[in-house]
Amino acid sequence: MKNVLFLQSDVQDPYSYYAERLKEAPVYFDEDNSIAAVYRYALCKEILCNNKAFIPAAPAENGLNEFALQ
Repeated sequence: MKNVLFLQSDVQDPYSYYAERLKEAPVYFDEDNSIAAVYRYALCKEILCNNKAFIPAAPAENGLNEFALQ
């Protein structure tokens, strides 16, 4: 599988890209970057809502809007 870190602006059709990733491996660990990619919404939600999940606080100056911060 390709590197999971990419700019969406570098991908012509991001929907096809995500569909391909989802079909290939809904959860993928990128060893080169030590990062996990989760391509299934329900699984993302399950992980983020789990009380064992560690979600670090966003830095004060992050440029995110209120919805992204939630």
